Amino acid sequence: MLIDKPLSELEVYMGSVTEPAGFDEFWSATLVAARAKAWPVRCVPVPHPFSHVVIQDIRFAGWDGEPINAWLRYPSDISGPFP
Repeated sequence: MLIDKPLSELEVYMGSVTEPAGFDEFWSATLVAARAKAWPVRCVPVPHPFSHVVIQDIRFAGWDGEPINAWLRYPSDISGPFP
């Protein structure tokens, strides 16, 4: 990775983008709308031949209530929290 600033400058760099007007109001309204359309998380175990991992098919509400599907995988032999 190429960088054009020394580490000491990168550690305090704030960027040049300014927050647009109404930013907080937009996200507040967006979160209220998302929570109104949200539905319970579905989490279903996925059968598999591996004993060292747990696999679950999950679905949860995303932007504007649209479903997001994913497989959640985590070790079966240790407890979290996991990254």
